[in-house]
Amino acid sequence: MSRGGSTRSAARRRKRRAASWLRFAAPLVALVVRALACTWRVRFEGPEPWSSEDARIGALWHRNLIAAAGVFRDRGLHPTVSRSRDGDFAVAVVRWLGFAEPPRGSSRTAAVSLLREVNRVVEAGGQIVVP
Repeated sequence: MSRGGSTRSAARRRKRRAASWLRFAAPLVALVVRALACTWRVRFEGPEPWSSEDARIGALWHRNLIAAAGVFRDRGLHPTVSRSRDGDFAVAVVRWLGFAEPPRGSSRTAAVSLLREVNRVVEAGGQIVVP
């Protein structure tokens, strides 16, 4: 067997392990976020974000991601997510939390395709969350 073949098979094994880990961890993380969110008392100052049909794009700080995921779950919002391995995990978790299919990309990689996806979602009447 060639050296390149063993490297490819090792990469495939790592990818399968990562996929099985995601299947187990994502629902568990989503369950913890849902459980925590049930204990929070949330108060909005001003109008509640995304309560209006006119609201299409909203932004939040990364430090508030877990709280926002708990508060805005099950509303069909589209959070933007990077195309990294961490992004794969984030997508798996937000699906379990009731978010819609996230546009993927970042300002450094795939920015143009991300903007196209965001535009498509907004034109279709969807609402975008940008962390």
